[in-house]
Amino acid sequence: MEHDEVIEACADWFKSNSQVILISKGYGRGFPNPDVRVQYQNDKVAFVECKPSDANGREYLTGLGQAAAYLTLADFSYLAVPQKEMREFERYFWIQNIGLLSVRDDMTIQLIREASQSDVLVSKERPRERGYGYYRDLRPLEIHAILKTIERTRARQTRPNVQQIKDAIWQQICRMREIQSQRQKSSFIIEHAPIVKGSSSD
Repeated sequence: MEHDEVIEACADWFKSNSQVILISKGYGRGFPNPDVRVQYQNDKVAFVECKPSDANGREYLTGLGQAAAYLTLADFSYLAVPQKEMREFERYFWIQNIGLLSVRDDMTIQLIREASQSDVLVSKERPRERGYGYYRDLRPLEIHAILKTIERTRARQTRPNVQQIKDAIWQQICRMREIQSQRQKSSFIIEHAPIVKGSSSD
């Protein structure tokens, strides 16, 4: 199982949580650079370190160390490894605060251990207003709902009005995600620009 496959499986698993409002993937450099960042409605943040199949034991223990370090910067921390390696190395993943995610061959996730809230926070990363994957990581039913919203809005227009479409998208997102604050609006609209552009050019 490749590294990117483990990352995608984890992102999909967190997407199923209705309390999650943003999933971003860390392909940059520097530290911290978790493979997956998860932001919840209550502004709690989780970092996930992912490891691929067929690495050596040192790689998985390094992942555990990275996940432990994330506890100084995030509310929750997880280590995700393929199922085969989880069975082999789980006994070494003894730090109870760190959640464990086992990735099956069909890319589904088994929660081995839930993460505990960090009690060693030093400098928590501020919640983000946008990130890699807002558009890409929407759940399928959310994408369908947004497209239907665009279709209905466009059908009521005699001439294309992009701003009306953007407002309709935002209102639909607020209903789906139970968002009360307006601070995220511009970020969501930026991420949905490809859909808006396509709908206004019909």
